[in-house]
Amino acid sequence: MWCYETEGLLAKNQEEVVVLLEYEPTDGKSYPKDILTVLSLVYDCACKGMLVTDGGYTQLGGTLLGSQTNAGFVYTKWRTQVRSFNQPPTKQI
Repeated sequence: MWCYETEGLLAKNQEEVVVLLEYEPTDGKSYPKDILTVLSLVYDCACKGMLVTDGGYTQLGGTLLGSQTNAGFVYTKWRTQVRSFNQPPTKQI
C-alpha cells in the first residue's frame, strides 16, 4: 500500500490531496512514480486557478501505472466516501 499526501496546495487555494494506492511494482522494489506526475498536474492547475473538487476528475492520456485502462482520477472527500460505505444499500424499485 502506498500513500501520497500533498503539503502546500492550500497556499494555492487547493485542498490538500491524499492518494492511497494498492500497487505491486513489476520489479518488486520501485514505487509508483506516475502518482507524482498526477500530483504535479494538480499543483500546476491550482496555480492557474483550476481547482480539483469533490466529484471532479482528472482524465489522463497514455498509460498510468503501467496500464492503458487506468484513465485518471476521481476526487472525493474522505468523509463523503466513509459515509457512503457505511450506509446500508437502498431498496431499488
